[in-house]
Amino acid sequence: MMAKFLTILLMGLFVQTAYSKEVFKDNPYSMFSAKDNMEKQTNVIWRPVSDIQKECEKESLKRKLGGFGYSVTACSFWEKGPRGPQCLIITAMKLNMHTLGHEMRHCFQGNYHP
Repeated sequence: MMAKFLTILLMGLFVQTAYSKEVFKDNPYSMFSAKDNMEKQTNVIWRPVSDIQKECEKESLKRKLGGFGYSVTACSFWEKGPRGPQCLIITAMKLNMHTLGHEMRHCFQGNYHP
């Protein structure tokens, strides 16, 4: 019962994730199932910036999520907006496909890491 309540509560809130050396250890070649998608369609905004830490912290605080508390090299925020699912990805101006793909996966599967 409590788990169901928390799930419903979280669906109404903004959610954030971040790509960090401390928490991000996935293999870019590992397979995963699209059956785990929470969304089949979403609106994605990609915001490349010069100061990732500053922008990710700023966006997290704007959404009342409290910041990260650790160094990040990219982040994403998703929500169920009035016009459907929305996802914001913040990255460096120059990045690799693994980083962008990792954040894009969050747009469809939420906070998927263990």
